[in-house]
Amino acid sequence: MARTWRWCHQAMPRPLPRASRSSSPSRPPARAWRAGPLLSRRALTGAPLLPGRKRSTMKCFDRSKDEQRARHLSERGVLALVAVFVVLGTVYNVCTPLFEAPDERFHYPFVRHLAEGGGLPVQDPANPGPWHQEGGQPPLYYVLAALVTHWVPSDDFPQIAQPNPHADVGVIRPGGSPNIVVHTPREGWPYSGAVLAVHLARELSVFLGALTVLFTYLLGREVLPDRPLVALGAAALVGFNPMLLFITAAVSNDSLAAAVCTVALWLLVRRLWQEPEPRRWAAVGVVLGVAGLTKVSALGLWPLAVVVLAWVSWRRRGWRDFLRCGVVMLAVAGAIAGWWYYRNWRLYHDPLGWVNFLALMGRRSGSLTPQVLLSELPGLIRSYWGVFGWFSVGAPDWYYALFGAIAAAGLGGLIVGAGRMGLHGQWVNRDRLPALATVAVWVTAVGVGLVRWSSLIPSFQGRLLFPAAAAMALLLALGLGSWLTGRSREAPVLVVGAVMAAVAVWVPFGIIRPAYAPPRLLTEAELAAIPERLEFEVGEGMELLGYRLDTREVRPGDDLAVTLYWRARAPMEHNYSVFVHLLGENELIVGQRDSYPARGLFPTTLWKPGDAIADTYVVPVSPTAFSPTRAQLEVGLYRVETGERLLVRDRAGRELGDNVRFGDILVRAEPRDGVPNPLDYRFGKGIALVGYDLDRTALPAGDTLHLTLYWKCLAPVGKNYTVFTHVLGPGDAIWAQKDAWPMGGAAPTGSWRVGQVVEDRYDLVVRPETPEGVYDLEIGLYLAETGERLPVVGPGGGPPDSRVLLNRVRVVRQ
Repeated sequence: MARTWRWCHQAMPRPLPRASRSSSPSRPPARAWRAGPLLSRRALTGAPLLPGRKRSTMKCFDRSKDEQRARHLSERGVLALVAVFVVLGTVYNVCTPLFEAPDERFHYPFVRHLAEGGGLPVQDPANPGPWHQEGGQPPLYYVLAALVTHWVPSDDFPQIAQPNPHADVGVIRPGGSPNIVVHTPREGWPYSGAVLAVHLARELSVFLGALTVLFTYLLGREVLPDRPLVALGAAALVGFNPMLLFITAAVSNDSLAAAVCTVALWLLVRRLWQEPEPRRWAAVGVVLGVAGLTKVSALGLWPLAVVVLAWVSWRRRGWRDFLRCGVVMLAVAGAIAGWWYYRNWRLYHDPLGWVNFLALMGRRSGSLTPQVLLSELPGLIRSYWGVFGWFSVGAPDWYYALFGAIAAAGLGGLIVGAGRMGLHGQWVNRDRLPALATVAVWVTAVGVGLVRWSSLIPSFQGRLLFPAAAAMALLLALGLGSWLTGRSREAPVLVVGAVMAAVAVWVPFGIIRPAYAPPRLLTEAELAAIPERLEFEVGEGMELLGYRLDTREVRPGDDLAVTLYWRARAPMEHNYSVFVHLLGENELIVGQRDSYPARGLFPTTLWKPGDAIADTYVVPVSPTAFSPTRAQLEVGLYRVETGERLLVRDRAGRELGDNVRFGDILVRAEPRDGVPNPLDYRFGKGIALVGYDLDRTALPAGDTLHLTLYWKCLAPVGKNYTVFTHVLGPGDAIWAQKDAWPMGGAAPTGSWRVGQVVEDRYDLVVRPETPEGVYDLEIGLYLAETGERLPVVGPGGGPPDSRVLLNRVRVVRQ
């Protein structure tokens, strides 16, 4: 710690003697700005002195002492902050179940493969391997983690990484299943085998995160040397961001990418005021090379470094220096990282290796239009501050309101400060503007890169902004420190840091651990108080003792909560899944939820005879469910691997089939403005599907299904779209179809008036050879000239689709 302290102390900017200000203006001395913070009259007053105005020597002396105290406080504070970050990161490491951070289940196999001497993986979409798409990431983080964990045997990895087939990935939903893998007591203390290796690799990430915090402070001291508490506040905004703590306590290359990018940005800002010497820019080349071996998004540092070098050379009129230092920098960077991109070119004919990476990840369906970008922006902002798990564990509303207010206050302060600078020449020293511009350009570059990446893959996540976390925190801290003036101007930054620290301490115990906690076992008294008793035996190992319904009336689009009371009769060798169906008219499923028991957190292989739980399932009722209708619940157990359902018996031993049906639930109809089965699906910007009707939900093969669609014009359409209506079977095979302009061509969409509701009828003749079964009813709009479908967004928002699935229909025998 003492050695770290001395290094940090030497790396911090120091005021130079006043004599240094007399250097020739044609070639300013390196880092001449350092005379400003403690010695220049402008820095002391915050504004130029008026001619003839006198100033108290004692006041100057007091101000200098205040700034010295602030500097000493910040220097000691940042070391304490780094230590607290390491402790907190370790807490997040321990509290987060294995592989419950984004892609950790794929990152660790890459580490394990290297640790076992398997070499670098080769991506193959036909055989993705346990590392899946992460096998194509630049290797530096995985090499470091392999060095840390190579001595730990990890043969038990398959046993601790059993996937949860019902995990809610990328979805936060009531009663959702957050765990990506099945968790067992094997993960508990004392750690051993692959469990120990994962926690060790996580701790490596924690120390890399601490490096990010430290260099955030050093970056702040370089950019704003006369405001050390802003630098400390920026480090706190990074170190106490719960999402950054969560990610840097996981096996993930995001932690190294954030650290390397922060170090590189700090180094580039230092170079702004130094003589352009090859040895200095060779050091930049080293960091750029390391960045190139960390993550593809870090390659954005390369053009930024060239721009900074060009500015330094232009400022000093030394274009030979630009060529000399640029060649050295890029040569060093290429020597370190070039082999990786050459390998990608040889293997995939793509230096970035994105061809197979995208094939494994799955490309975005449709284009990333401004409308789509805006719809996904709230998710990006929330996930920057805290959406945990695999984008499946959210925080309370007050949490997002708090961090939204912090971000808004910081951005608002930047605007206020910039306005104050334009009017009065205050806020920050003008000679610091190139440094601030460098920071802002890096934030912009990372943001643009994320938009580009998200146009290829639906991955608009806040953690992908962490390479710019230090730069963003510094700008926010500067903004927070711009609302007040005088000695108290840094108070908002420090208060916000303290509040974030408290929240960061609470998150592991208030959000993460409860989200993955197994259920409480029921007592005999609680079993005796079950409200609706059933008592059925399911398979050889389970009993369904009863249920409880919170309501017996729902509307399309509602959630129906049902609590099932299970008890184990015998040990079970397999993890069985529970299915809960809401069956409407003609036994058509209008709501469904499948899960391992207890939201996936208490799989059946862990049950002991006599264990009993109250297991709540939240069944989403389809927003397109045909209503009104009477419905009932259908419940049973099955094996995901085979689809085989377990046999159900009553207490007398009579076989009842493979499910239990109970409950009497009304799916209520609520026509809106005379439109049956009201909906809210938006096609493009001008058309909404506001309802539909069917003459029946079951029909024989060869008969005609009469469908009525209700369209509403929201804005002038300008084009004539064709409506498609399909009856779809397995594999999206079409068994009935009718495509036409609305009202048989009598009301083309290009002629609709804003506010007009169009009642649009279609007759769908089901082919006579159609097999018995349940079929989807698909509708949408497209341009006949191109075949391009009009994107549609559902009532919950989210990514657009190309169609709407209405209520299912059943085809029966003649």
